[in-house]
Amino acid sequence: MSYDKLPLPNGNTGKYLKSTGQDYSFDTPTASVNVKSIEQNLGSTPKSRGSFLVADVDITTSSIIFIQQRFAALTGKGARADENEMDRLIVSAVPGTGGMTVYWEVQPQYITRQKRVKGNSVRTSASALAPYQDAFLYETIRIGKVKGNFKFSYTIF
Repeated sequence: MSYDKLPLPNGNTGKYLKSTGQDYSFDTPTASVNVKSIEQNLGSTPKSRGSFLVADVDITTSSIIFIQQRFAALTGKGARADENEMDRLIVSAVPGTGGMTVYWEVQPQYITRQKRVKGNSVRTSASALAPYQDAFLYETIRIGKVKGNFKFSYTIF
């Protein structure tokens, strides 16, 4: 295998890997990609899903938008960029005239927990231990709610 150089739009050269004997060709990009970033407060009450509006004059109803959570330091949280890494969000955007509606949901996480059910009616009343015996059930629940600021990056095509 060998490395060959690929010219990039900014005039620098990058590398791509090719197998010996194979020829790869690439179209020269005709436009640059503009990645925009926003920081949005998702509220002070923890929620597992929601939506918000973003105003952007470059967005039309026919725009294609790629959006994702941005893992960068949040305003008011110092220079630590790991705040966003702990709460993963699944995001999508619906374009409109002059903006978009962003829908978000916390990545699903599930746990199984033991739940005590008091007053077990399975035992007979003749048993002296009947009022003191507890039954246990296991239930699977979804966890994960978020609040506060999150950053997002999006690209309009």
